[in-house]
Amino acid sequence: MKKFIAVILAVLMVTAALPMSLTAFAADEAYEQSGAGVSLADTAESEPVTTEPATTEPATTQPSTTEPATTEPAPVVYTPERVTNFKADNVKDKSLRLSWSKSKYATKYIIYRSVENNKGKTTAFKEYKSFDASVLKIPEYDLIPGRIYKYRIVAVREGKGYVKKSTASSTFALTRPAEIKKVKLSDRTETSVKVKWTKVQLATNYLVFRAAENGKFKLIKTFKGVRDAFTDTKLTNGTVYKYKVVAKRTRAGVSRVNGGTVAQTITKISAPDDFSVKSATSGSVSLDWDKVARASQYQLYRKSGGSSFSLVKALKSTEYTDKNVSPSTDYTYAVRALRKYGGKTYFSPFKYVEAATASSAISGIQSKSALGHAILTWGGVSGASGYEVRVQKKDGSYKALATVASPSFISSKLTPGQTYKFEVCSFRVVGGSRVYGNSRKTKVTINATAYGNKPSGTWVEVCTEAQTLIMYVNNKFYLSTPVVTGNYGALATTPGYHHVMSKQSPSQLKGSYGGSSWDVTVNYWLGFTGDGQGIHDSTWRGAYGGEIYKGDGSHGCVNTPLDKMAQIYAKGYVGMPVIVF
Repeated sequence: MKKFIAVILAVLMVTAALPMSLTAFAADEAYEQSGAGVSLADTAESEPVTTEPATTEPATTQPSTTEPATTEPAPVVYTPERVTNFKADNVKDKSLRLSWSKSKYATKYIIYRSVENNKGKTTAFKEYKSFDASVLKIPEYDLIPGRIYKYRIVAVREGKGYVKKSTASSTFALTRPAEIKKVKLSDRTETSVKVKWTKVQLATNYLVFRAAENGKFKLIKTFKGVRDAFTDTKLTNGTVYKYKVVAKRTRAGVSRVNGGTVAQTITKISAPDDFSVKSATSGSVSLDWDKVARASQYQLYRKSGGSSFSLVKALKSTEYTDKNVSPSTDYTYAVRALRKYGGKTYFSPFKYVEAATASSAISGIQSKSALGHAILTWGGVSGASGYEVRVQKKDGSYKALATVASPSFISSKLTPGQTYKFEVCSFRVVGGSRVYGNSRKTKVTINATAYGNKPSGTWVEVCTEAQTLIMYVNNKFYLSTPVVTGNYGALATTPGYHHVMSKQSPSQLKGSYGGSSWDVTVNYWLGFTGDGQGIHDSTWRGAYGGEIYKGDGSHGCVNTPLDKMAQIYAKGYVGMPVIVF
């Protein structure tokens, strides 16, 4: 019995000598393995320990054998996981959106922000906003356009007496540049436009787009951010162009552009080319000009003399005949193109042309034949520079035969017995060109004799209606000259088949008629009537031909220029035929 008690005491002494922590760890391990508290007594034989251990060593003195089964374990504090999928999207000029994925163990999130200043430098990160763990995205408003925004997000777990933070996740965004305030289009020409815009802070580039006549915008130029204007060339006149200027900023490998600012203009319309007078008569002026691209219509103006321009007509065609004109009048015409677009009217410069209407058509045309000649006379036209006489050809068309200043004409020798058709037209000379009036036509059959006679050799013909003298020598034309015959009426030169009765150089001419008298010396004299009519020079006259004889004619003589009279006198002889028509 004594021996048994000694064994028990030895065991108790060894147990008491073990460290407290080791005892507790063994007890915790047994607890975790079994799921319930287990004492060392449960592993011994049952007989000796049912009563005696309690009396020899109270159990309360060994707390390590029982505490692990009855005390709560200390809580485990986990650090939140790092935030994933942190990004900025829906980036605009003044707003964006931040979003991220949920972090395990986080109770909230803290966002830090760094903002770029107007010199392109970013500030230090500062705590910006914090959110409950249920928030996984936030909008950002009131941002500055064209700036870099950097963000960091940290997941946080907070509890009583502790704060745990995750490693930070980062993202950044570049907001769109601000819109360009104004695009100005100026210095328009027919083929160019100057484009100018207001600069945008921190813009690295400007992109210029162009659209013509409601077409699509196409990129035409890219400039660095220091540029704010350029001149667009090789455009088409009278064309609507739209320009859109876009600001762009590139930073940290990211580029953003704004929506662009648009301005519209129209290039100047070209003035019509080849503006000219097609024809002008006494009662009309026909004009035409080249078509101008994109012109809606044309405006034709006119003025004459010292008057101001007045609108003739607005028209869509490129030709017009002005019939509201007066004969023998000088006009200046002006034409311009215009285009209506967007409620506005755009005009081209004017083009000008000078025009002149012809004198009125001749009147009272008459024709007759005398000794192989056609003699034409007509009523003179006020303002006419002269008259063009034409003769009909075999094909029926007319060709110019002669130009005369007075309203009469005597042809050269024509074929006797043949009928000729003539056309006479008045004209005015304007700017070196002739402007013709309406013509008149007549016809005449050529006679072979004059007053029943047919001269031969050398003779002189005088046509009072044409105020012309013609001389033939040896049956060939020798000369022709304008003359002034007897004053129209009672003093008219006597028509008929005459002969030279006297030839004298010089000669004294004396006479009187109707209360007037004369006493003059002439250089050459060829008398051909018994009452004193003859051919002589008249140095007192400054002009011959035309209608001088109607009011300022001679007393019946044929007044002739001195140089021509010298030639006539040299070939003339007494008895030479002088035929007056």
